[in-house]
Amino acid sequence: MNGLKISHFSSRLGGKSSVTIFDEAGPTLVKSINISLPPYGPSVVQAQRIAVYVDDNDVPIVDVPILDFAGLTHGRIASMVTHYAECSGSAVTLRWPMSSPRRMRIVITNGDAEPIPLAVLISYQKIWSGYYVSAVLAHREPKEGGLVSVRLPENALDLLGLVVAVRPSDLEWCGEGKIFLGDEVLADGLDMLGGTCLDTSQWFGSDRGISVSVRFDSNVRGHEFLGLYRWFPDGLEIKENANFKIEQVGRQVSVNDGIIKSKRVPREDEWDILLVTTHQNVPDISGYDFSLSEIDNQIWYRDYEESSFREHIWSSIRMHVKTGGRGSV
Repeated sequence: MNGLKISHFSSRLGGKSSVTIFDEAGPTLVKSINISLPPYGPSVVQAQRIAVYVDDNDVPIVDVPILDFAGLTHGRIASMVTHYAECSGSAVTLRWPMSSPRRMRIVITNGDAEPIPLAVLISYQKIWSGYYVSAVLAHREPKEGGLVSVRLPENALDLLGLVVAVRPSDLEWCGEGKIFLGDEVLADGLDMLGGTCLDTSQWFGSDRGISVSVRFDSNVRGHEFLGLYRWFPDGLEIKENANFKIEQVGRQVSVNDGIIKSKRVPREDEWDILLVTTHQNVPDISGYDFSLSEIDNQIWYRDYEESSFREHIWSSIRMHVKTGGRGSV
């Protein structure tokens, strides 16, 4: 009775529309969600969003871009295998342990103006894990030197996942500021968050599927926007009413008469923070920055790289089909 079950969904999803891909009554634990997304380019792929509703509630407990949920903030499906996400080809597999005791409904929204082909395979069991999993996304633009602060959903128990994305105001940026979970220092800088100061049995990396790099080179294209992910499979305990915070501090290096000097300086950058948390009761995530009705505000401000050759070909084919063969390929 509690063995693994499979649910399939395949359809052409219209522009600016949503579809329910999974609706299961009774206790349910989703083991994995495999989503096939056409590589039409970052702005199109990033516009695809997932929302999870539980126990007949009208407000979702997960409401985030699909690729952000996997740690891929650039909207590009890079090859990667981690504890909670796997990506290859045009497929993204999410393995967050989402569960509900009474009912679970999963909705995909295409925020792009044009239709996309969509195929989904979900594996699940008819059991209740004993806790809910929530995911929220917040955009922050603090004043110079101000804290990047995001409140955690009320009554959160543990932090399972963290995605930090930053659009620096210049290419001399490096993340020197401390990162806090409540009053506790989680890491001393984004490079430390990436791997060296925490238990290395945890999962970490950049959204390019390569080793973490938080220092920018003005001669290298595509470093105008950086994303890091960090998964905590065993959970990090969250103290009551705790916030997630990052000090907005960089390092300024100068050379004078052959002497190198450096100092910490305040910065003013743009940030996206995605938090995945566990809860004993259904969490209320209303009031966070981005929701299904605000997709347009979320997908365009990021500085994406130029389209790859593969994305250019797919986009050309898409335009060819749209125009009935009148567009060039």
